Amino acid sequence: MDSREQELLAAIRAEPDADPPRLAYGDWCEDWGDPRGEFIRLQCELSRVRAEEPALPLLQIREAMMLQEYEAAWIDAAPQFDGMEWGIDPWSLNHVFHPHPMLFLRGFLEAATFADCAAFAREQEKVFSRTLLRQVRLEKATPGSLHEVLEARDLFRLRGLHLCNLKLTHEDALALTRSPALSKLTHLGLSQNAIGAAGVKAICSSPHLRKLRWLDLADNDLNDKAAAPLLDWRPLRKLQFLDLGGNLRLERTHVEIIESGLLRDLHMLSAWQVGQAAAVVAALARAKSPARLTHLLLARNRLDDEPIVSLLQSSAMQSVRVLWLEYNWLGAESIKALAESPYCSEIDDLNLGYNAVGDEGARALAASPYLSHLRVLNLRMNPLSDKGLLALAESSQLASLEMLHVGGIEIKPATRELLVRRFGPGLAE
Repeated sequence: MDSREQELLAAIRAEPDADPPRLAYGDWCEDWGDPRGEFIRLQCELSRVRAEEPALPLLQIREAMMLQEYEAAWIDAAPQFDGMEWGIDPWSLNHVFHPHPMLFLRGFLEAATFADCAAFAREQEKVFSRTLLRQVRLEKATPGSLHEVLEARDLFRLRGLHLCNLKLTHEDALALTRSPALSKLTHLGLSQNAIGAAGVKAICSSPHLRKLRWLDLADNDLNDKAAAPLLDWRPLRKLQFLDLGGNLRLERTHVEIIESGLLRDLHMLSAWQVGQAAAVVAALARAKSPARLTHLLLARNRLDDEPIVSLLQSSAMQSVRVLWLEYNWLGAESIKALAESPYCSEIDDLNLGYNAVGDEGARALAASPYLSHLRVLNLRMNPLSDKGLLALAESSQLASLEMLHVGGIEIKPATRELLVRRFGPGLAE
């Protein structure tokens, strides 16, 4: 590494949240014919583009092409550390909102998974001195071991900390919220733990977590009383992602948060397997100032057609690009409402798996004038016959559709041949 490159990287470490030092390094890469220069500029631009801007899809396509060509080589060339792997598996976060591994951020490797707290504590000094690590996930934690992470000298460099399924308690949450080293944190993942009411209260009263934009408290067995501090939490109005799914005892919290009008910056809402799901959907449908939702997850809620129809015909859907409704009780009425709603015209990823979508629903989707952006359609385990599948295969309206999930559906050989001809490797059985 020559002195100029060292100087440029030092400038990025000094101002990790600023784009100009990264772009200066990108210019240096391009001067040497290194494709990372284009990639850095591309991801910096992606970080600034709003979800509703028309430039976004083309930028994402170019990003995917570059990653496909160069990702493996860039990872191989990066520093490697004991007990650490570059990247964070999307299934360890929320795979709907992170469909691909969290890895490169604004042009640089910045996300990694550590085997346990001890590995992070042991390697962190070397890692932070040689990389731009900003997002960390821990795979395991033994009782009391979280303090090894919180005492790390360079913890202040992190912007994301993902502690999913570590059996953390309210005492662990209290320790987290008392750490001034986490004052720059924007992403906090605490799903599948047991932080309880005391943990939620600690998060909402902490002076060190005011910059959070991404909060995952899914599957913590929370009830309305435990979640109540969220309603008075000032950073709530700046959240871009909120997941309270899997907390079946939440009966009013989602509705109260939506009706408060505080979620105007929210892009991603996950309300899977929640109490009183129909009331949540109704609140979204009637919201006077709906959030600019781009991702909406309402899976595993046993919802029938009536509340979903109202939502699909409301302005709350006007920016939604990813809509997951799997494991509900939706039939032809809901699917026809979706297909006929101009508010659903931005959807490009639609999951209707494990519902009651029959041939009538498939034909409605195939004939929709509003689903021209749809790229991914999941119809797994629905009561479809070859007639409905053929309508999808022959649809001229679904011109962008490139991936169709049809697992669990009996398909005749001739129909499968047509589906393969239309979707190629994008046909998932």
